[in-house]
Amino acid sequence: MSPHSSNPIARLLTILGMVCVSAKQHNWALSLLNSALLLDNAQVLTYIVRGNLLQDIWRYGEALADFDFAIQLNPNRDDLLAMRGELFFEMGNIDMAMQDLSLAIEKGCKEPNIFNMRGELHLHLGAFEPALDDFESSISLNPQKAWPHSQKSEICRRLGQMATALSASDRAVDLEPNDSYMFAMRSRILEHMGRHEEAKSNIVKALENHDTDPWDIYGHAATYVVGGDLPKALSLLAEALHRDRTLRVDLRFDPAFEALRQENEFQQLFNDLPVE
Repeated sequence: MSPHSSNPIARLLTILGMVCVSAKQHNWALSLLNSALLLDNAQVLTYIVRGNLLQDIWRYGEALADFDFAIQLNPNRDDLLAMRGELFFEMGNIDMAMQDLSLAIEKGCKEPNIFNMRGELHLHLGAFEPALDDFESSISLNPQKAWPHSQKSEICRRLGQMATALSASDRAVDLEPNDSYMFAMRSRILEHMGRHEEAKSNIVKALENHDTDPWDIYGHAATYVVGGDLPKALSLLAEALHRDRTLRVDLRFDPAFEALRQENEFQQLFNDLPVE
């Protein structure tokens, strides 16, 4: 059968399922998408929509099965490989994530976040030069995003390229001047350079924003890691993840929290999260 539905009712059910996904009516969406696939089980779009939904509600095994089937139907689509690679990344499966993300890039994927994810994996594994290449690629595709600049700064710090590290970090702060995470990363570089007073000043700036937004709390946690107050950092991470559990994906490989990775309390942050 064609990878595109030849059944008009199946197409309609898929569209209605997409509407329900947008409205966060997950049970209705799954029912409609399941019905669509019963009518036509060779619809790439329906597998994509259902797979993304299942991933969003953390039913990873079912999501993986949908992406696998979609790729079987159309193995040359780089976006499908990228989706499955992102799922593996979220699951913490480094080898499979690296394989799919690399295949997607080889097949022509130009999505900056795919380079960001592979760069984070390279950085996590200590492969600094490939990581730097990936974040440079991401920046070239979308230079207005602060995150890859901040990660580039961390790589350059580890490589001892302090001037480049500080320049990249300055750019991240310029792009996100109210983001405590960006100030935390810059304070780490300044501390490494022996510019202690400037590092303290950046920590103060990072903590000026007392918003209850989960990402701001996450950024404050990164700041306390730089300051050496690991219990406070863990407490804030727990609060951030309680407010927005999707931050777990950022946390898993974020180099800002490397000092916490061996702590039992850090691992517990993942164990305590509910899965729908």
